Amino acid sequence: MADEVQIQQLLEAAISSGKKLVLPVVSGKALEWREVESLDSEKDFKKGHFGIWEPTDKWNKWVPCFDKDNVLWLVPGVGFDKNGNRLGMGGGYYDRTFGTAGKKAPGTIGVVFSCQVVEKIPTMVWDAPVESVVSG
Repeated sequence: MADEVQIQQLLEAAISSGKKLVLPVVSGKALEWREVESLDSEKDFKKGHFGIWEPTDKWNKWVPCFDKDNVLWLVPGVGFDKNGNRLGMGGGYYDRTFGTAGKKAPGTIGVVFSCQVVEKIPTMVWDAPVESVVSG
């Protein structure tokens, strides 16, 4: 989203270095994941829910397997605390994706501006914190 840390150069560098890049698509109340090989063509992306650019159906679906895959997850948020607790936009999409209520999903990194890191984020039992937080 426009008010989030822009990571396009990081995503392009991942593709250039041969990494698998997987991006989310809102599907009902869940996130679906698409493996993309390029960010160059606007026809391969469309504005989805919340006005966010998402990969089209052209790209293959990817299903995470947390006990087998070694994945780096870059997780957006409204705010994070130093313990990895996350305040999202209220939809619960990432909490449902990680499905590890109260436990830190492996490879998750919250990406925010430094002003979005606070002392304490209030949590609910279904919240899934991230392993670490980086600010840009």
